[in-house]
Amino acid sequence: MRKNSFRLVAAAAAIALAVTGCSSSGDDAANTDTEFEIFTWWASGGEAAGLQGMIDVYKAENPNTEFINAAVAGGAGVNAKAVLQSRLDANEPPDSFQAHAGMELDGYVKGGQLEDLTSLYSSEGWDKIFPADLIKTLTVDGKIYSVPVNIHRANVLWWNPATATKAGVTKAPATLDEFFADLEKFKKAGVTGLALAGKGDWAIAHLMDWMLLASMGADKYEGLFNGSTSWTGPEVAAALKNFQKALSYGNKGAGNLDWPDAGKLVTSGKAGFSRNCWYIPMAIRFIHTSSWCSTPQRCNCMVEGLWITSRTGCI
Repeated sequence: MRKNSFRLVAAAAAIALAVTGCSSSGDDAANTDTEFEIFTWWASGGEAAGLQGMIDVYKAENPNTEFINAAVAGGAGVNAKAVLQSRLDANEPPDSFQAHAGMELDGYVKGGQLEDLTSLYSSEGWDKIFPADLIKTLTVDGKIYSVPVNIHRANVLWWNPATATKAGVTKAPATLDEFFADLEKFKKAGVTGLALAGKGDWAIAHLMDWMLLASMGADKYEGLFNGSTSWTGPEVAAALKNFQKALSYGNKGAGNLDWPDAGKLVTSGKAGFSRNCWYIPMAIRFIHTSSWCSTPQRCNCMVEGLWITSRTGCI
């Protein structure tokens, strides 16, 4: 890793809503790096637009430092993570990389591939700005290793108001029964009910996750992960039936579509609903031709961060 990328990232975070963080060698000299690389999977749609906004501001504030955008296309990092791992294995990490907070962080820390950012949090005041519960998801063995750059809400239901009106859908569904009733209305109107993106499988996995939550409720859903709800019980069986029912209203060829393509089916009036994430840069673009609500039952939220890797022996 470049010796002064710690400061480069601190500058980027300060001007771009806490983009990321990384570590330095402890050198207090002025920054002399000529380039700074961030590795993400924000390569299309509103995600790319959001990242470009960060890059534009960063370049304006750091004209002598080249910003290298090492984005790899593929929703949820299905392609980027493989490329990143190959770079880490070859001891050629980027200065910073994107990943999800929580347990995904743990493996990188144990592999010695992340720098401790605790001192950066202290010097920038981030330990007082970010909620304590959020910082916990970025902390391993008392040390902070990542800085959030955005919040994903994973159970947002998007729809096209004009298409919905034509199909007789007048309000957001508040229950699964209402959701399926609306899907049937879209079908009768000759419109695909649910725009699905099966490329990479992550969007379909999100749909399954929501079906579990919507079918059994928050307490039993949490029970799947604390052991109080059985994965082989009737609640999961009912959720699987609802999942299959939802898929039956989906578009043909969904396995070839990524999330931006599925979104376009809704904005163009070719599909009624799209169950997707809430992510601010994406939503700004999407909201012009679509409306949204939370899907029935409580939301799941997911934090993403851009994490800095360490290059052993080169710090």
